[in-house]
Amino acid sequence: MTLFQATVDIGGELAKVSPNTQFDLGIFIGRFAGFGLILAGIATFAFLVLGGLKWTTAGGDKGKLDAARQDITNAIIGLTITAASFAFFGLLQYLFGIDIVKL
Repeated sequence: MTLFQATVDIGGELAKVSPNTQFDLGIFIGRFAGFGLILAGIATFAFLVLGGLKWTTAGGDKGKLDAARQDITNAIIGLTITAASFAFFGLLQYLFGIDIVKL
C-alpha cells in the first residue's frame, strides 16, 4: 500500500548539457581577464596600504620614506594600468559586441 509517491529529478540542469559541448576559448579568456582585473585591484589596494604603513612607521628616516614613496608610486602606476586595461576590454566589448568581462 502506497500513501505517497514522488519523483525527484536529481539531474536538474545537467541533463540539458550534451556530452559533446565544445570548450569556448572566448569565455575562458573573458573569465580569466575579469579575474585578473579583480586580482590586480586587490593587489593595488594592498600595496597602497603597505606603502602607507611604511610611510607611517618610517620615523623620519630618509631612506625609509623614499622606499615608502616608491611603493605608493608603484601602486598608483599599477592602478592606472589596471584601469586602462579595464577600459580597453570595455572598448573591445563595445566594438565587437562580445562579453569579455563580467563583474
